Order: sequence, then structure tokens, then C-alpha cells
Amino acid sequence: MFPMRHSPHFRAVLATPANDPGRWRRFPAPRQRVNVPASYLRQAAATMANAKPAVPRPRGRAVEQAILKATLQILTEDGYTALTIDRVAATARASKTTIYRRWATKEHLVLAVFAELPVAEPVAGPSLEADLITLFGQFTRIMENSPLRGVLPNLTAECINNPELSAALIQVNEQRRAPIRQVLRHAITRGELPADADIELAIDVIQGAISIRLYFLLDRLSEDWIQGLVRLLLKGIGQGRGTGKTKR
Repeated sequence: MFPMRHSPHFRAVLATPANDPGRWRRFPAPRQRVNVPASYLRQAAATMANAKPAVPRPRGRAVEQAILKATLQILTEDGYTALTIDRVAATARASKTTIYRRWATKEHLVLAVFAELPVAEPVAGPSLEADLITLFGQFTRIMENSPLRGVLPNLTAECINNPELSAALIQVNEQRRAPIRQVLRHAITRGELPADADIELAIDVIQGAISIRLYFLLDRLSEDWIQGLVRLLLKGIGQGRGTGKTKR
């Protein structure tokens, strides 16, 4: 009936001698009401009303796109040496755990960025000349509109001292070589090229000419230039391997 008697404070009072002046002080002091000025409350309410809502972190596919966009931004602005997982996470507003769950290293991130770039589609037109002109035209449109055009030369230079990055870019380059290889093999099947035509050497020449034009001469691949390159290639490839062999 008297639950107060069972409280620890009441038992402490009973255990204290009656003549102890601090006997009843053992009860906790009652809580005092704090009067907050109305002006302070109004100011706090106004601050909360004007505060910007927190930007939510992207999720799922959106977070992947945010991470790849941040990676490309860092590569474009400051180069590969400035690319770190910490900086990508901060720029993309994503956790490092989220990044590592999808990409083990920053080289894998670079690979993923290049994977977003469209690849030229091989065609089977009336002739090898027409097929190559169409293919190079696709490649021109892809690179001229891509921010990676300014990134690739820096990455290529970095490959000299970075085997991991070099291995990653070899995979990227193989994706770009595949359509050219398919067009040339189709020309051999149609009898337009000799069976012993050195396809890999031809692809080396094509990529070398295009890279020099785009990245060193800083010039566009005009239609006349593409046609001239194709005709020059056809004269060389059409002679076959001869006595020389190109090892791959």
C-alpha cells in the first residue's frame, strides 16, 4: 500500500540517525522548470524552417552511376594519380564499402568507366572499303563526343610505371580492336583479302594512325582523311604477309 517505503531513497533515510541534519536531504531534489525565452524559441524555429534538407545518398544503379561519374570527373580534372577511393567516395557521396563491394581496385573503376563508352558496331556492307569507312565514322563520332578523349593519353602515359593499369587498358583496347578484326576477317571470307593477310598488324596501323591524329596532332578524323587511310590500308593488306611474319 505504501510503495514509497520500498524505494532506495526512503530506505536510506530510515538507515540514517534521526539526529542527522542531512537525513531528509537524501531525497533527490525536485526537478526545476526551465523557462526558455520566447525569442530563443522563435529563432530556433526559424533556423529549422530555413535549413536545407539533407541530400540523400543514391541507391542501386544510381549509386553506381554516381561513382562512375565521380571517377570520370577526377580523371578529367586532375589525372590518374589524383584518383583515390577516398576521393571518389567523397565526390559521389557513397561509402568506401559500397565502392569496394563493386570494384576491388581503382583500376577496376577505370575499366568500368571505359565500359560505359559505346563500341563501334562492325558492319557487313558491299565492300571492305565501305565497311571500314563506316566503322571509322562510328569511332570518330564516339570519341569526338566523349570526355574520355582527354583522359586516355594521360592513362596511356601512366601505364609505363603501372602494370595493373596497363593490364586494365589492354582489356579496354581489345574491345576496340574486336570490331576491326571482325570486318577484316569477313573480307577474307568474301575473297577481298588474301587468306594470309596480317590482320593484327593492320589493326596496329589503324589504331596508331587514329591515335596520332586525335591525341598528338589534335585534329579531327575528317571524311577525306578516313577514306585516304582506308585506301592506303587496302593496298598494303592486299599484298598479304609475304615473307615477314608478325608475332602476337
